[in-house]
Amino acid sequence: MNKGFRFIAVGVVSTLTYLGLSLALAAMPGVDLKLANAAAYLAGMAVSYTGHRHVTFRSRGRIVSEGWKFVVTHGINLTASTVLLIALVERVGMGRLPAMVVTNLFVMAVSFAILQAWVFRAEP
Repeated sequence: MNKGFRFIAVGVVSTLTYLGLSLALAAMPGVDLKLANAAAYLAGMAVSYTGHRHVTFRSRGRIVSEGWKFVVTHGINLTASTVLLIALVERVGMGRLPAMVVTNLFVMAVSFAILQAWVFRAEP
């Protein structure tokens, strides 16, 4: 199985983790939607980090070093996706759904590149 396929597979699992947990928590009486979303996002992020570390990139690097780089990468992704989505919808006039598809494909490619080149880079 090649690295690109493993990357996508881990992304699917982490996304399903987020969706499943957020839906389950949001369905519970008295659970705040924002809290449910944040908890589910963090759980999905943990699954993503673990999966990419062990499955996608098979890293043996330092957990703390890779961990903070992974969090920074998520910040970069959030910023890039927000800026690109707004630009495509508000400046270019693209519909929301096509803009979301383009944005997600772009962020996925950027994320893969950053994770491979910086976060989980093999030590020489």
